[in-house]
Amino acid sequence: MTTYQLDLPVPPSANKMFRSFFDYKKRRVRYARSGSYRKWLKSAAKWCYVWTGDPLRVVSAHIAGPFDIVVIVSGLRDNADIDNRLKPILDLLEDEKIIANDKYARDINIRRGTRQEAPAGVRVYITPH
Repeated sequence: MTTYQLDLPVPPSANKMFRSFFDYKKRRVRYARSGSYRKWLKSAAKWCYVWTGDPLRVVSAHIAGPFDIVVIVSGLRDNADIDNRLKPILDLLEDEKIIANDKYARDINIRRGTRQEAPAGVRVYITPH
């Protein structure tokens, strides 16, 4: 079974993914992606090449079914809530067609790490089943 590795910059918190505004024309509150989230998506999309341990062997992974994911985050404050970093990462993997849907995640593990473990800020390991 192949495990794919992906390095990403640290995403914004899930609490800051969207901004709300009142649509006076439709008389309701609407939501849009925040500027920091859009900027991170654009930047992180450039990092979405996946490899299998060998940096010279780049593959385009598309995992259509169940998978396990391990996320290592470095460079956050000690009091930062790391589980808020997971949703933006899963959404990016889905947007970039690396996974079909985050509902297929069987096992999710997220933890703090060192800069050696996650040099870009986030290191993701995805193992399809």
